[in-house]
Amino acid sequence: MRLRILPALLLAAAVLLALPAACRAPGGEAAGVPEAGEVLEFARGGTRVTEETDRTDGFSVQRRVYALYNGDEAVMGRAEAPEDLGPVSLAALELPAGAGTVRWFDAAAGAWIAAPLAEAVFKTSCAVVTLEAGGEYLLYMPKLYQDQGFGTVRYLRALDGALTVEASEDGWRLTLTAASLPTGCEADYMTLASQVRLFENPAVLDSFWRLYTLDGDGKWRYDGYYYPSPATYTPSGEDCLYRLPAAYLCKSFVYGASKVRAAEDLAVATLDVMARQQSLYGYFPTLPESQWLSEDYGIGPGFYDTRFNTELVEIYLRYIAQNPCEAFTALLDRYFDFYLDFAAVHHRETEHGGWLVDDYWHPDGGRGTHTSLNHQLAELLALYHGADSLDRPELRALADRMLRAVQDTAPSWVRADGDLHYACYPDGSYGGSDYPYLTYNDLYHLREYLPEPVPELEALMEAKRAWMDRSGVTGYLQ
Repeated sequence: MRLRILPALLLAAAVLLALPAACRAPGGEAAGVPEAGEVLEFARGGTRVTEETDRTDGFSVQRRVYALYNGDEAVMGRAEAPEDLGPVSLAALELPAGAGTVRWFDAAAGAWIAAPLAEAVFKTSCAVVTLEAGGEYLLYMPKLYQDQGFGTVRYLRALDGALTVEASEDGWRLTLTAASLPTGCEADYMTLASQVRLFENPAVLDSFWRLYTLDGDGKWRYDGYYYPSPATYTPSGEDCLYRLPAAYLCKSFVYGASKVRAAEDLAVATLDVMARQQSLYGYFPTLPESQWLSEDYGIGPGFYDTRFNTELVEIYLRYIAQNPCEAFTALLDRYFDFYLDFAAVHHRETEHGGWLVDDYWHPDGGRGTHTSLNHQLAELLALYHGADSLDRPELRALADRMLRAVQDTAPSWVRADGDLHYACYPDGSYGGSDYPYLTYNDLYHLREYLPEPVPELEALMEAKRAWMDRSGVTGYLQ
């Protein structure tokens, strides 16, 4: 197999020339952020997004409010204080009088618990309050974070907030309270209110929503999805989380949107937040520094990770297929415009004209990187999906070219032990340890999409599956 490799400096210069003039700006700057009060237009109706800030009692609360097309309201809040404060009430919801039920998630038991609506304090991450007369409220309690820089925070788990239920003159008051608010920290919370059931069947909480209480590794914050920082990232350390472009919580909401009203509402709100992270280049940056990317390729913080971006793009494609949105379609067009230019410069050409596209990039420079098989497969499948959804034949042409590269190089990906190499490196060599089954699943999804079998892909799948079975790997798609 023959590869034609361009010098790294030529690649770095050429990509800047290839990018549209409007995109040549720092990678961290956002593109397409809605103005205050702007309406996001969906096929199902308009959703008004407003932002407001309250300063009271020695602290400030910034809120983003979504008046959703179905009449529901989602609110995301973030509180900060210039001086250390003790327990503070960050949000209050007034409910009419009447009987109801409180359901809260007990993380220790791993289950939802229900009790009649009554005055009480609930130390929980997530709760649902249901009124018998109608109306339901989903509440995510305040969590405290300390900024570490570079899109990274330290989660102060000992300071998780609580829900207080009190009888009021007109009914009930639900108050979200932070355990304390130290200076230099941020307390984030989220609420969802509806005049009808957010969960048509309470059993959905046990069967589906128990995974989305924010008690696990992933956290939702005012500015996006956060996940534990790898040890190879800077900053990192105990309880450090970084803002992850591949917002897996959004994916869960999008996939559940057709069945659960709460998921539909939060899909809209969380995808809008993720849209605010799109840089003027068109990609969604990973803000920390990756030590190995820095050492191996000279790539600094704020880099472009093709796999993380592909995961997010697939979420948007899935969503607009069920509820078209002008703003999200524009976001996808910006991303694919960027990717077309990026791939045209940052690739290695294979024997029959295929392109193996680099996994990573940074607008400030760095050397050309490797191409991992899992990135290549996921990217080209997203291009096919984008071509179908956005009616852009040039995306299909690039996907065909990237598929051609996999076909050209298929024998080189198989190791002597039958497993697959992880990557093709800039010098044309193959190596590294592949994931246990991620790449196989990528091959599986691609095979499902293509109209007819591709022998080279079948050979890769056969080799990988035989290795997985010999090695006792389970969990792969069948």
